[in-house]
Amino acid sequence: MLFNRRMAPALRPRVFHAFSLVEMIAVVAIIVIMVSLLGPAISSFSSTAGRKGAVNILMNTLEQARAAALEKNCDVSVLLWQREYPSRDAIMVIREPSPWIVDAKGAAETNLIPLTKWIQLPEGVLLHKPTKGATVFSSGNAASILSDEFSQIPNGGGGAAPPHDDHVAIVKFNSTGAIVAPSDPANARIVITEGVRGVGGTEAVLAGRKEQQNTPGGGFDVITLARFTGRPRLDVTTLDATP
Repeated sequence: MLFNRRMAPALRPRVFHAFSLVEMIAVVAIIVIMVSLLGPAISSFSSTAGRKGAVNILMNTLEQARAAALEKNCDVSVLLWQREYPSRDAIMVIREPSPWIVDAKGAAETNLIPLTKWIQLPEGVLLHKPTKGATVFSSGNAASILSDEFSQIPNGGGGAAPPHDDHVAIVKFNSTGAIVAPSDPANARIVITEGVRGVGGTEAVLAGRKEQQNTPGGGFDVITLARFTGRPRLDVTTLDATP
């Protein structure tokens, strides 16, 4: 039988390459170490991303409310609602009745007009009322909306209508875009942080004192509103929430 060179490669034994058991164990150990090192970083990133998302929601909503006040030539308010866990804090934009807007029958508006539904902030993010420093929650500026008008506001995703107390704060823009509530300029700021809120408004904030002192922003984001222009500004600051 003649030898066919074309068949030669088929006659050669095949050699299979594979990892040894020691090599597999080494690879698995390296993966475990990498995951353990990345875990805290990923957790921190997720927390920060949630807070940054809340900041974006608030900044955009405040700008839209200001623009609506200028366009409709009437007062427009942003309601900020502190809620107990597992409900998430929420915001909503409402408009006062405008004397310039009438229905098809020529009747003027008489009720509050919701411009948005309740917009819930990301889970684990709080509209914070620190023990030091003024915020929109420092004074009872919710009184700028009469108690009987609260019944006109839609509920927050199946819950009761927001209570007429310190758990609701209001940022109100007038027809020129200026801030009319809170009336004290020192209160015209909103503080956002991570944590949970229990019964009675008690907050468990994740940002510790050490983090507040050594980290830019200190685990808190502060939105300050310009008095006469109504423009929101994100402050890079350190907020000490301890007594």
